[in-house]
Amino acid sequence: MSLRDGTVKMSKSDASELSRIHLDDSPDEVLKKIRKAKTDSEASVSYDKVIRPEVSNLIEILSELREESIAALVQVSFLSMYVLSCRLEV
Repeated sequence: MSLRDGTVKMSKSDASELSRIHLDDSPDEVLKKIRKAKTDSEASVSYDKVIRPEVSNLIEILSELREESIAALVQVSFLSMYVLSCRLEV
C-alpha cells in the first residue's frame, strides 16, 4: 500500500516519490521513505487495517523486511510508535 495513504496501492503515477518503494531504491532510500510514511496521531501500535490503515501498512512492510510475523512486531512494539520505528534499525 502507499506510504502516503494506507488505503491505496503504491503507484508510479503518484506525484510523490515518497509514496512508494522502488525495487532499485538503496537501503537508505527505503529507510528514509518508511520513516516519512504517514501514520496517525496515536502513540501506541496496533494492527487494524480498517481503523489504522497507515500504521497497519507499515507493520506489514516491516514484517516482510524483517521476516517477522505481524503479531510478533505488534507484541514487541505495542507500547509506542517509537519502539516500532527502532525496529527499522537493522
